[in-house]
Amino acid sequence: MTDGTFRSELHDVVASDEHVVGLHTEREERAGRSLSARLALIGHVREGRLVEVREGHTDAASYDVFWSA
Repeated sequence: MTDGTFRSELHDVVASDEHVVGLHTEREERAGRSLSARLALIGHVREGRLVEVREGHTDAASYDVFWSA
C-alpha cells in the first residue's frame, strides 16, 4: 500500500525473559499522504518464543488518518 516507501528505524530494544520492547520511527507515503510516526512494539515471550506483539503509537489519530481510505 506504500509502494515501497515504508521505512522503519530502530532506536532501542529492552528485553527480559518475559517481555521485549522495541522503539522505532516509521516513515511512509500513501495516496499523496506521508507519515512519520514514533512507535513501540511490545512483545510477550513464553518459553523463549515471541507469542504476542502489540503496537503503541505516540499519535494514533495521525496513524488512523494515514491508513484510512
